[in-house]
Amino acid sequence: MKKLFRFVCFVPAVVICIAECFAAGEILSGREYAELRYQARERRRKVILNNDGCDVIYYPEKMELSRENFLSRRTAFLAGKCDTLMYCPGSAGQGHFTVDLPGADLLSGDPPRPGFRNIAKVLHEQQLDYFQWIIDFCRKNSMEIFFSFRFNDTHDVKHTPEKPSIFFSKFKDENRHLLFGRDHTKSPRNGWWSSLDFSHAEVRARQVALTKAVLEKYDVDGIDLDFSRYLRIFRRTAAGEKASEEELEMMTALIRDIRKTIDDAGKRKGKAILLSIVLPDDAELCRNLGYDVEKWFRENLIDIWQQSDGFQLGSIKNNVEKAHRYGVKYYAFAGSPYPYGKLEKGSLMNRSSVSAYSGRLSNAICGGADGIYLYNISSEPLFKTAVEAPQNGPMRYFVTGYTWEIPRGYCFSPADYGKYTQLTAHVKCSVSPGAGKLYQMEINRVPGAGNEVTAYIDRQAGASGNLKLLLNGKELVPGKKAGRYESFIVPPEVIIPGMNRFDVQCAAASGENPIWFFPRKLKDFELNIFKKVSGSVFEENAPGDFTVYGGEDTAGFGKRFANLEFSVLRFNFSAKLLQEHAFARFANAGYALTLQLYPGKIAVPEKNFVLPLDTEKFHSYQIEMKKSEFTLSIDGKKVFSAEAVSTFTPQAFLWIPDSARMYGSSSSFIFGVGAGTSGIAQIRDICVDSPPGSVQIGNLMLEVLPREKMAGFSGGCFRAAPGKTGKRILDGRAVPFAGEKGKKILGAKVSLMPGSRRTVLVVSDGKSVSAWLITDGGVAMWPGNPVAMNLGDRNKADVFHVLIQNGKHKFFRNGALIYTAGNMKKSVYLKGELLSRSEVPSPEEFLADYGSRFTRAEQDVILSGGMLARGLREYNPDLIAGELVSAELYETGGDIE
Repeated sequence: MKKLFRFVCFVPAVVICIAECFAAGEILSGREYAELRYQARERRRKVILNNDGCDVIYYPEKMELSRENFLSRRTAFLAGKCDTLMYCPGSAGQGHFTVDLPGADLLSGDPPRPGFRNIAKVLHEQQLDYFQWIIDFCRKNSMEIFFSFRFNDTHDVKHTPEKPSIFFSKFKDENRHLLFGRDHTKSPRNGWWSSLDFSHAEVRARQVALTKAVLEKYDVDGIDLDFSRYLRIFRRTAAGEKASEEELEMMTALIRDIRKTIDDAGKRKGKAILLSIVLPDDAELCRNLGYDVEKWFRENLIDIWQQSDGFQLGSIKNNVEKAHRYGVKYYAFAGSPYPYGKLEKGSLMNRSSVSAYSGRLSNAICGGADGIYLYNISSEPLFKTAVEAPQNGPMRYFVTGYTWEIPRGYCFSPADYGKYTQLTAHVKCSVSPGAGKLYQMEINRVPGAGNEVTAYIDRQAGASGNLKLLLNGKELVPGKKAGRYESFIVPPEVIIPGMNRFDVQCAAASGENPIWFFPRKLKDFELNIFKKVSGSVFEENAPGDFTVYGGEDTAGFGKRFANLEFSVLRFNFSAKLLQEHAFARFANAGYALTLQLYPGKIAVPEKNFVLPLDTEKFHSYQIEMKKSEFTLSIDGKKVFSAEAVSTFTPQAFLWIPDSARMYGSSSSFIFGVGAGTSGIAQIRDICVDSPPGSVQIGNLMLEVLPREKMAGFSGGCFRAAPGKTGKRILDGRAVPFAGEKGKKILGAKVSLMPGSRRTVLVVSDGKSVSAWLITDGGVAMWPGNPVAMNLGDRNKADVFHVLIQNGKHKFFRNGALIYTAGNMKKSVYLKGELLSRSEVPSPEEFLADYGSRFTRAEQDVILSGGMLARGLREYNPDLIAGELVSAELYETGGDIE
């Protein structure tokens, strides 16, 4: 209460002080400015959005250039819904902007995307300032406006003399000695050549000068330092070494200089100007990269900390506590899940579903965050979904809620892999018998006892039913299965607020073993590992049989294995040495070892192991890697076992050149001949797999479905559809209905034994339409992403229930609420075009988009009111159709909440 009282009582004094300062042309004192800064920082802001500036760079060619048209692209829909806009003017390198700014380069080239143009040059020639348009819009709509700097954006990394990138700036071109590498052939092990190295004083000085230029030209409320595009700012860290104490102090001094530049400008203008940062939530990781964030907090340099959309490593609750300890505001990321969304297209475990947005928003609110942070959201439907996701309906949580980057690229030791674990459709893992995987999932609101809670695993390879799942130490009872998806029943009382621990195990050491690599032709390999090697060093003798010839440079081929982090891998092959020398290198995330073949012997040089062997004859080799454990078997007999070497040591790179840097710590296999030898080796029967019983998983999700009491019906209003139809294929049965539209609840109840063929269920009250697709795997609003898993039991009917009233819809399965719909918009693809459509369309709107898919009789039912259910036409005739058991349509009193 004291803090609130101080804030309220001080406001009149501050206003008088500012008026006097302006009247006298004075500069605010330190105390006066500190009070203004405190008030500005304490301003309530629920939603912060960062716009990356693509509304300038990707402006439609056919759209007339005007203030109104420009603002309609990404800005106008924010009015009344967004508190703070952080605008990045298209920076793809320090000072490479689409705004005119002293000391900066103008980003004026047209994008390589048909149908769009970069309007920066036209605006410059016509002396129009779009950023001032944005400032004016924000002022008019009571929004804060920050100028956002991307510290090391590398969208220019593909720049070459032959194919120049519009994002490669004049400054970088003229100062290549300041980059991580001079050109595209010189990228360090864990970074990009076009990144700026902030160990150079002139790079840091230029950042301060650019900040000053922004503050002199524009009346902004803050400066945003976005380090998430991308995190590496020192060449040392990109080479795999931790930032030095000297480099940490360089960055802290830079932040101090920026803070002073901001405060000096604020004192002159008579207003507080805030400083925000975008960084991950792991202090050790930040220090390793060069960011002493806690020191910045301790020295009162930072006002706002936004969670990077790259990845989240800790809990929101802990992040809030760390920030609030120093008076810093923390904003949790709750936006678009990641750029690998296309990999989830068709998946039932989709992070882009409304219930997944609800889960992220719930975690932010219940975790105590000061608000949410959104990034790169360019459409109004998606923005509204992110900020208005229902908090009283279904929730979805993932062990990896979102990700822009794979954090293993920021590891500095094998131990880091365990800390930076992810599980997505892109980063998979193989769970083997005796080698389980541990994951954490943040759930900040514990589901009530009446909820239906289910954990789902996307089993992408391996035997069905071989997985065991423990949650916080309690083994979960397996539930239904459908195809590659397996479910587990979760008692709500097992869940704890905060981080929950999942332990994924294999129940048996038998069954199929997932195969990750079984090459039959040379093109199955990655042949460009060693840049100077020509195709003539490889010979394809027969399917799966290859010869490699040595020469001046290292020659060989290899394969990386789809982000299988710390999975148990077995490398199987047969080989013989035809001349002099050959090698095979094996890596499993943070560990690696090399097997050398010499005349009359083999060796593992990293471990000083030598074994006499007639290498001029074929022998079968198997190398099993289980984290750091390395086991070598020859002709079925185990001959050697040891700890593999860390890929963060020079030993791991003795046999591969810099050109193979991307193979350094990824799970991979390389076979070849070293540089400067005339070695020749033959290899065949290559197979990289995991032990029998292993299972590959690609996602782990927990779904919470609230249970509600179904709205009953009054006897006088009850109108039933024709009676039970028995186990028949859904045949397009339509139930016309004309009731008191909008005054009462319209209810539709369908008992269905779903099949793998999609069933469409459409319910209309004559004013709005509720349309759904149902299979034995999932339920989706039509059209749109899956909204809930289904995993139907072929021996038991599911009861689906739709309630409609005044444009509000509720959809239930077996008494559990699956989805609520109202006045939201959603993005849908129609004839290849992305369009915005209402969640609850009118019959006329629905038929305008999809009328051709329904018969005339079905269209009449949709227009006048009623229900229809039938199987959709599918290209695959083998899919099993759903079976209708019963259908009812009725009206009842009451209101939909």
